Amino acid sequence: MTVTNQNQKTNNDSLRVEIENDGSMTIYWDECDSSYSVLNTMTEEQLSAMIIESLQEKLKEFQDV
Repeated sequence: MTVTNQNQKTNNDSLRVEIENDGSMTIYWDECDSSYSVLNTMTEEQLSAMIIESLQEKLKEFQDV
């Protein structure tokens, strides 16, 4: 997984996730966007762990239905 913050001005949501054919993903966000400023201080490993934990929680929700 590649994590990149982009200093860009936008009126839209600045978080963008691109998933490659090999399953890898790249996450982009505007480092000045207050919605995602917490990501500026996280390492790639921390972001990966957060994403994996969130996905596991969602999978559990679907399995419990």
